[in-house]
Amino acid sequence: YAGLFIDEIAIGRMFKPDKHSNFYSAKAGFKLSNYPLQNFSFTAEYTRTNPLAYRHYVPTITFESNRFNLGHYLKDNAKEFYFAIESRPIRSLNIHLSYTHAQKGPDYTIPGADRLGLPFMETVEWENKTLALKARYEAINDGFVFAEFLFRDITGVESYTPQFWYGRTNTLSLGVNLGF
Repeated sequence: YAGLFIDEIAIGRMFKPDKHSNFYSAKAGFKLSNYPLQNFSFTAEYTRTNPLAYRHYVPTITFESNRFNLGHYLKDNAKEFYFAIESRPIRSLNIHLSYTHAQKGPDYTIPGADRLGLPFMETVEWENKTLALKARYEAINDGFVFAEFLFRDITGVESYTPQFWYGRTNTLSLGVNLGF
């Protein structure tokens, strides 16, 4: 599967590093289920968002609603790798292991600044490495119990992350879910 969002691409200067205006975001991934192992699935995804892909120089055309970005959660100038393995060892039990590596480059949102030739991920301003393990069991029809453990290592600009998740943190979640 793949997705592509294009705000602007100028064919004439597409390959000129100092003059390009390739404002796009792309996601590509695949999921392989029940091969080569039964009751296992493997997922891999890559997301790349160039600088200013979701932010237009005319504010009313910016890809957002009520100042909330409608594109990718990392917004502009970012990339993310996601890998997951999912298993159903017995009926009603789902075990999910995933790894996410997200990076965000400099923010180029200064009003009136030049929009041409902005480099992709020139430096890494923020980074998130998350390892997650989740188990979910359907105890009754549409009634689930779950447990999830997250290990996060978040570094860089502190304004992108709530203080209690910044740095190396562990999160344990337990819950009951009815009707979903």
